Amino acid sequence: MGGLSRSFTFPGGTLDIGGHRFFTKDSTVQNLWNDILPLSDDGMLTRNRLSHIVFRNKLIEYPIQLNLQTIKALGMSEGLEVVTSYLINSHTKRQIKTLKDFYVSRFGEKLYSLFFQQYTEKLWGIPADKLSPDWGAQRIQRVSLADAVHSVLHGKRTDEGKRSLISSFNYPAFGSGQLWSCLAQRIINAGGTIHTNSTVRNLKCNGNQVTSILIESEGKLTEKSFDYVLSSMPLKDLITATDHCPSNIREIATRLRYRDMIIVGLEIAKSDTSELLESARRDCWLYVQDRLFTFGRIQILNNWSPLLVKCESSTVLELEYFCNEGDALWCESDAYIASEAVRELIRGAILRQRDVSPEHLCPKNPKCLSCLYRWLLQP
Repeated sequence: MGGLSRSFTFPGGTLDIGGHRFFTKDSTVQNLWNDILPLSDDGMLTRNRLSHIVFRNKLIEYPIQLNLQTIKALGMSEGLEVVTSYLINSHTKRQIKTLKDFYVSRFGEKLYSLFFQQYTEKLWGIPADKLSPDWGAQRIQRVSLADAVHSVLHGKRTDEGKRSLISSFNYPAFGSGQLWSCLAQRIINAGGTIHTNSTVRNLKCNGNQVTSILIESEGKLTEKSFDYVLSSMPLKDLITATDHCPSNIREIATRLRYRDMIIVGLEIAKSDTSELLESARRDCWLYVQDRLFTFGRIQILNNWSPLLVKCESSTVLELEYFCNEGDALWCESDAYIASEAVRELIRGAILRQRDVSPEHLCPKNPKCLSCLYRWLLQP
């Protein structure tokens, strides 16, 4: 239950498909969440939002702060370049036509090239100078290097209340899928029916009104009528399945592209974590801007909920690889991706050499990374 917000259990605990924060300013949605899964030790938890950027085997505050930690990570020379670049850019009028323009106008060319350029391309698979600036405006409202300078001069952060920088959020104790499992059970208790392992083949319409849906289950087609239809399927699939859709709209829908993700889960002993990972012991996730790494983000599941991890002496990491279905990474074997993940973590000083090594990847070992990864991909 939950689609892309469902959770998986494995011998070491529970994993989501990526991290799903529960945060909204809509009181109707918030009241629904509170009703389905109230705040409790085994229900909805309140978590502090804390994250860092992994850069050159060091941790830097997220969002970027112009402080001693950042300068130390960059080095005095490069830190001076960042400030100089920002000052030059602040006196240059720039038309904001692309996401690159947006970042450069806020942070300067140097900081853009160090932190935003690579990560943006990792995340979207498209260079920042080919993307609309709207994405940046929504994600980092009013955040700029000027904010970072202000935080140093005044000794406090300036990000409170900004849209992407909330200080806390809610999260189900047993993973994001817990909320949807509870909702499913409530529907069943109220006399509703949930059809699983079924495929929507066609939405029949009368004008703009959906009148019935053709569903395939166990090789049989059934037509059912409903009072309301809510869709969470990819938009191009919805358009393709809609009866009497105008041909020009259908053609546009078929050209929509979607970004995909591969997840690798790793369970490691806390006693063997690296100093870098130990210093991130309260972080929910780490953004990986560094070009050394193929993956883009690391979830530290212990900090989302202690109930996600079965062994108290273990740390469970969830690595997110952004890719497109059918590209080179997507077509690699499970064992190869898992072993490369371990190599990158060791090379980047996130894991010590003795923690986990590629030679431990054995199909006969039930705790083997490749087996765990393959298990996660099972329907």
